[in-house]
Amino acid sequence: KIFFLRASFETLLARVRADETRPLLKDTGKTAEKLGELMAWRTPVYEHVADYIVDTDGRTAEDVAQDVLKIFREAEEGKAAEG
Repeated sequence: KIFFLRASFETLLARVRADETRPLLKDTGKTAEKLGELMAWRTPVYEHVADYIVDTDGRTAEDVAQDVLKIFREAEEGKAAEG
């Protein structure tokens, strides 16, 4: 299964500005502009291929992980009931 952990532009911008290891956004001087460009072409692709989309804005990593596990378990239980 493919999970897309979706976040808003504002959330992602705050995250990448705090992370010096982002190669596509490093030393550009135009982090917000570059992030907007990346999101514009990546987000539709990610949404198209994802089996599940989990919004992450304002949530802890633990909360998001719990949602992913819950969705995964429910999908597996659904398969077991069908088979």
